[in-house]
Amino acid sequence: MTIKVYVHGELLELPWNTTVKDLHEMMDYNRESYMALVNGRPAPEDRYLEDGDFVKFVRITYHFSPVEGNYEKMR
Repeated sequence: MTIKVYVHGELLELPWNTTVKDLHEMMDYNRESYMALVNGRPAPEDRYLEDGDFVKFVRITYHFSPVEGNYEKMR
């Protein structure tokens, strides 16, 4: 049994028991650098995908202040 899921607009046929974590691995996206949105909402890794789901991977970026000492001033 399979499900059909849209990933970045492309229709994929996947096994019925595919999780968000499985899809991260299939798409070769680093789970620490990309967050999965399922139907527009953040999804936990253990969520099973359902027929007709829309999945998008969003890159997570970290920004740090280039000026030394700013962190201490914010405390």
